[in-house]
Parts: sequence; structure tokens; C-alpha cells
Amino acid sequence: MNESGLPPAGAHPVLSAGCAPAVPDGIGAVIFDFDGTLADTAITQEQSLRSALQPYGLDLDTDWYRRHCGLSIHDLLASLPGARPLPHDEIIRRSRTHLLARMDAIAPIACSVALLRAAREAGLPCAVASAASRILVRPGLEALGLIPTFNAVVTREDAARGKPAPDLFLQAARRLGVPPQRCLAVEDAPDGIASALAAGMPVLRVVDGHLAPTGDSTDSTARPLSGDRVPMPRGCALGRGAARRAAAARSGPVSVPAPPTADSDRDGSQPSQPRSMMPVLHSTKNLQIKTPATETSTGVGVFEYTDAYTFIVPDRMEFELARFPAPDDLPLAPGVRSTLLPVQVLVRTELPQGSSVHRRLAAGTLTPAQAGLSTLPSAGEELREPFVEFATMVDDVNRYIDAAHAQHLTGLDDDRFHALLDTAVTVNRALTEHARTVGLRHCDGKLEFMVAADGGLVLADSPGTPDESRLLFDGVHCGKQVLRNWYVDNNLEVPVDRLIADGVPRNRWPTPASLPAAFLPVMSDLYRSLSETWTGERRWNAPDLPAATATVARVIGH
Repeated sequence: MNESGLPPAGAHPVLSAGCAPAVPDGIGAVIFDFDGTLADTAITQEQSLRSALQPYGLDLDTDWYRRHCGLSIHDLLASLPGARPLPHDEIIRRSRTHLLARMDAIAPIACSVALLRAAREAGLPCAVASAASRILVRPGLEALGLIPTFNAVVTREDAARGKPAPDLFLQAARRLGVPPQRCLAVEDAPDGIASALAAGMPVLRVVDGHLAPTGDSTDSTARPLSGDRVPMPRGCALGRGAARRAAAARSGPVSVPAPPTADSDRDGSQPSQPRSMMPVLHSTKNLQIKTPATETSTGVGVFEYTDAYTFIVPDRMEFELARFPAPDDLPLAPGVRSTLLPVQVLVRTELPQGSSVHRRLAAGTLTPAQAGLSTLPSAGEELREPFVEFATMVDDVNRYIDAAHAQHLTGLDDDRFHALLDTAVTVNRALTEHARTVGLRHCDGKLEFMVAADGGLVLADSPGTPDESRLLFDGVHCGKQVLRNWYVDNNLEVPVDRLIADGVPRNRWPTPASLPAAFLPVMSDLYRSLSETWTGERRWNAPDLPAATATVARVIGH
């Protein structure tokens, strides 16, 4: 390796005469697609998918495949012409096995690697944004010797939507800390180009062995470098701000968290100053409002993480702010902007120990029929179809409501409310599938939405973190539930149900007993290990998840 982290120039094919690897002026980062852009994988991938489809009597049309190869494998299978219902998971497994066995046969694409070298020599950060799975992209980068070159590798597991939506490129820009409009995207496929343009990035396309601005391509699907938006389906997040996630601060802001680090709880503050210390009971972070949100635009805030309950090293995080409605503002008026919707969507795919569904069924406040069940479920029972619920967010304690009440509070019409539901179920499915690929069970998740300044619906908060999702590994809860169970097992729990029934305000609830000091390093290792497992990035050199959860079970319990 040379100082840039790239293999020596002689390790790559000779550049063609038309290749122009110079980095354009004004660019602050370069983001590359992988398949067909950095690596010539087209033939190997096509052969792998064709082989996986053959047992089901399907052939893969080469022309069709090459027009759609920029899609994720899940979207590609769903788009197969004339395809009947297929076992996607099995086909993907077969295809990936075939592809991984031939990973050493892939070759680098010379012009893209030359541009990568030029970018690194110019001191620019670089990332990969691929619609393929991490378990394929990372081995491919390793086979080419390119892993040390990239500051971030973003794959389909890191975004709710694949290409042509802008999410993957926006996530890569966010990880690099460079505004999307200053990121140069390098792509080869129409769906990838559409994705980058929708993210507001200028695009170079790999065409016949050289790099060309999309406006110079002979492909009629290529778009000019003007940054024109690609229309998104109704119900999807729109524009650059729409692909970023947000989490509510009770006084009005909505935050955009970083990738899962699983170290924070919902804040319950009502800051009246630009800088606000949040109650330790409800939060692990202080809030600084740099630019307040208005009725027509989002603002900017900063979270400063404290060590009150945090298991990860404290840090600062800048994010987007939106307004949080007061109870008197409900129901929201149609056409509201820059505002968090006052309703949580809960999507359940499994009913593990600790799920409120078991308690509510036992108390009679929920019936099996309402949960889509014919009988009372056992702990850990998987549901045939996701069970979707709604809860308020403006009350002192969240309470469950039905769909009609939820729609009324949000002020959304039928089409937009159904789009919100479709997005919630799709995100939950993506999280569940990703959890499965890394050996976890994603049992349920909470999702929140905001209406952006442009009127688009935006997925908010931090879905996929243990604060918003219930994750289990080998029967052990990977989150706060293990601590809740310890309180219950030791008769130390705060009687929440009784306090709610008696109308006691939350700020008058008793302070829980302190946790044993020995729990802190155990939970710290659990959260670090979970973060590394979920993201595939080794940030803290944590124990692997089997070891971390085994320690949790031994020291704290399940």
C-alpha cells in the first residue's frame, strides 16, 4: 500500500485515453457506488442471480437485468417481470453464496480507482454508497485492497430506502460531514444516478471505461448536473432534509441522530433558553438551540451528551430542529409545516417477554382480536402479520389510541396517513431483515414522523436503536429491558400503572433505586457490542455480542 491507502498504480488496469480522473473544483468529498463503478461485478452478479433463480423455473433476461442492476436485490426480485411469489430470502442466500465464492474474480474499474486516488491525494474524504448488502460490499472492497481508502462504507442496511431514493448517498454525505451539494457522486446505473441527483449531488457516470458528467452521457436516462430532483413516490421523504432522521425535544425541536450508538433516552425538557439542562430523570443530554425552528423552516440544534446514564463516550451532535406541538395545537391543521406529528407508530412482529401487549391483554385493556390474534399469545410468539398500534406523544405519559384518533391528531388526509403507515411497515421490515442478517431478533419498534418545511413526510427520531426498537440476541434483551427486569425481580420497580391511574404527574414519581455499580461496565460493553454488530464498524473494540450478552445474563439476568 502507498501512503494514500490505495494499492500501487501498477496493480490496476491501464487507464483508457478518455478517462479523466481529475477532481472538479468546489468538491469536498467523493462518494462511489460499488458494483459497476469501483468493481466490475456485472457478469458475476448476473450469473449468481441466474443460478439462484433456476430452481424456480425462472430465467434472467440480460437486457432487463442490466437496466435494473442498480436496485437492491430485494427491490430487484420484487420487480422481476412476470414473477410469481418467490422465496426471496432463499434466492438471496443462494445468489450470495455463489457470488462470495467468486469474489476473488472481480476486477477494479480503472477510471474510478484513478479518481479515488486523485481524491485521496487531494485530501478529500471518500465513501462508498451501495445498494448491495454489507456482507457483499466489504468482501469486495477487501478483494480489491480498498478498505483502508474509505472514511465510510454505506450499504443497504444503513438506509430505509435503496436507490433510486436518495437515502444512501445522503447517509454517506452525513457520515463524511460534507454537505450533499459538495459531494461528487460516481455511478454507473440509471437508478444510482437518479439517487445521487435526488440527493442534490453532481454525478460522474462510468461509461465505456471512462468518467463523464451525466449530461454528457448518451443514455437518455442520465440527468444533467444541475441537481434537478427526481420525483419520489407519494408518502416518501422529499428533498435533502427529508432523508434525514429526527427525534423530538419536548419544547419544540426535532433532532437528527447519528447512526445507532444506543446511548440516549427520550428527553422531557421544556427549554426556555438557547442552552437547556435537561432533567437527569428523562435524558442523558443537554440541548443547545443554535437556530430556532419556525412555521416555515427547520432550525439547528446541538446535543451535548452527558455521563449521567450514558454508556458511550460523551460527545456532541448537531441536528435539524422542528417544532413540537403543544396540546392546545391539536389536532394539527392541514398544511402544517416543520412540525413533529404528535403520534408514535408502533410496529410489532414478535411479542417477547416485557412487551406491553402481554400486560394489556392480562388487564383486559387489549383483546386478542385487536392484536390480530385468535388466542392469548405466549412470550416470544411471532406474529403472522405486523401488529400496528398508535400512541400519543403530547401527554405526560404516552397512551394508546386507535388509528382514527391518530389520524385526527395528525391532521393528515387519508392518502398521507396511509402513506405514513406504509412507510412505517416498510422501515420495520428493513430493520427486521437487517437484524436477522447480523443474528439479532427485531421484535418491535417505535417510529415518529414530521412534516418537513416542504410539506413532505419525514421519518424522524432514531429507528433501529435500542431506545426505539426491541432487540434480542439468543434470548437476551439488548437494551433497557434487562434493567427493567432486574428492578421487577428485586421488587424495586416504580409502580407506574398505579401512579398513572392515580393521576400523579411524572415529575412527582419516586426516583428509582440506584443500579449496582457492577452493571455499568456490563451494560457499556453490551451497547458498544450491539452498535458494532449493527453497523459492522469496529469503533470501541468491544466484546462480540455472544460474549457481551452472556455477561449480561450472568451478572444482571435476562
